[in-house]
Amino acid sequence: MNGQSSLSPEVRWRRLRPLGYLIIIGGVFGTVTADTVAPSSDEILARIESEANRRHVLLKEYSGSRQYTLQNSRFGKRAAVDVLMNYRQVGGERYTVLTRSGSNSLNGVIDKVLASETAASLPPESALHQISSANYRVRLLGTEVAAGRSCYVLELTPKIKSRYLIAGKAWVDPDSYGVVRLEGQFAASSSVLIGAPSISEEFIEVQGFWLPGHVRSITSSLLLGPTQMDILFSNYQLSQVPQVPVAPVPNSAPTPAVAAMARAPQKVTRIAPIVMPAPPACAANAPRSARNNSEVPATKGIRAASGTMAVTTRGMAAPTAKLAADAKAA
Repeated sequence: MNGQSSLSPEVRWRRLRPLGYLIIIGGVFGTVTADTVAPSSDEILARIESEANRRHVLLKEYSGSRQYTLQNSRFGKRAAVDVLMNYRQVGGERYTVLTRSGSNSLNGVIDKVLASETAASLPPESALHQISSANYRVRLLGTEVAAGRSCYVLELTPKIKSRYLIAGKAWVDPDSYGVVRLEGQFAASSSVLIGAPSISEEFIEVQGFWLPGHVRSITSSLLLGPTQMDILFSNYQLSQVPQVPVAPVPNSAPTPAVAAMARAPQKVTRIAPIVMPAPPACAANAPRSARNNSEVPATKGIRAASGTMAVTTRGMAAPTAKLAADAKAA
């Protein structure tokens, strides 16, 4: 007899109890994992597009402050421009320069950036940099914390080489499906002398919309070396289109208003009785042979009229004209 079989049933049960707990806990975690399966990459991309469309419909106008800073470390030059940006859906972005300082050449570069952003805010160019199925192939990498929340991480692969598209990653809020963070490298460069810029963009939530908060872009060339641009966004003022409230639809039980109407006395609609005509009938007695020629022949039968009550009478029909004696008396 081995040592295991010599143990009492109570001792064996105590030894196996922790294993049973692990099996139960594992089953619970398995159930939770199965119930919280993340959507597929294509589903996330479709919801990102839906959120972008919602913002486009509701956010007709907004404004904000921006500070553009451009610095080149090789030559030790720097420039800064503060602008007021006003966006209207029909006219795109418009910039008013408030202050500028620093290198004139770098200020000229910032002016070109502003002109490029104005053109990119209008169709058809605005559709070229959207995160959409027309521009990207995506792959879900997992989840990471960004902007203080757990986000889906998508790998972005541009379908074409474009200076508007980014090869990199996007962090997506699982509740609103707004893009919280972007990081990568532009798929193409605007110049053969400058490499494709790298970019990182952080978004902030403003009244239910994820809008740019900070953008950093770094380019490098053999002549100028690395050049860094930072854009800070602040003081957003939104003008939203009011949403039409939609009445909630009950899942199972009726709403209180419906339940109250159901308990109130109801009028019952009944089928009204149909009036049936009397069946046709012949005269009770055959007409006599001695009759006046002016008399109307006796009725031999009755034809029922639709929707009326048929009535039969006995005897002779009433005269249709006055007799001669009656005419003289009159």
